[in-house]
Amino acid sequence: MSRICLDFKKTIRMIKYSKLAAERFDSMDEDKSRRFFDPYHPQGPRARSRPLGGHLFLSLVSIFGLSFSLTCLYIGMRGIMRLGGFVASGGPYVIAHPAPRYVWIFPVSIMVGLASVFLHGMLAGKLGGLNLVPLAWPALFISLGWNFLEFSFYPPGGGGLAWGWLICGVVFWLMGFIPLILFIAYFRQGFRERRFKAKLEESSTPEPSGGGKAWKRVLILLQIAAMFLGIYCGALLLKSLAHL
Repeated sequence: MSRICLDFKKTIRMIKYSKLAAERFDSMDEDKSRRFFDPYHPQGPRARSRPLGGHLFLSLVSIFGLSFSLTCLYIGMRGIMRLGGFVASGGPYVIAHPAPRYVWIFPVSIMVGLASVFLHGMLAGKLGGLNLVPLAWPALFISLGWNFLEFSFYPPGGGGLAWGWLICGVVFWLMGFIPLILFIAYFRQGFRERRFKAKLEESSTPEPSGGGKAWKRVLILLQIAAMFLGIYCGALLLKSLAHL
């Protein structure tokens, strides 16, 4: 009988220890999860992902390079199409439409644009703000498609409608507008989900300090300024090269 009582006491003691260990483990897991997922935790993602000066500079450079390269391709293509869409240089024959001196800008713009998209894609998740990677493809094909459509109705030298350029313009616009519409639909759905989730967490989450929101506004303004600066510099470069 005494042996049965001792075994029963050991069992009760083991159950108590297991419950205490489980409570400590749950509290550790809860604190760890809050540390990693709660943005207002002292060691949360906002504290871990504070933007560095180097990341900010590279992000602005990538946005500048992307807008600069797209502008160079857009304006440079218009100059080529004004010459008939076909140019050449060198060789023993007389060339009706010699290539302008700025043709080297096309391969350079393509390489700079690809590098800028890759760099901006790596830094967009770390800094926040605008993510222009999904818009790079639509911006490229919509802008170049506009050139095809415009010069198809008003081709250099007249001669009526240029069907080849018209078909290219329609294809380019389909390649640009379809991804753009899908991106807008995805963005609206994600925005609604984030807004709904934020309303649910308002009661259990402390009010955020104004520093994070102010920094995000400043970051977006800097990114927009870098984008417009890239457009201006690209247009200025093509204008200066065209007059050489």
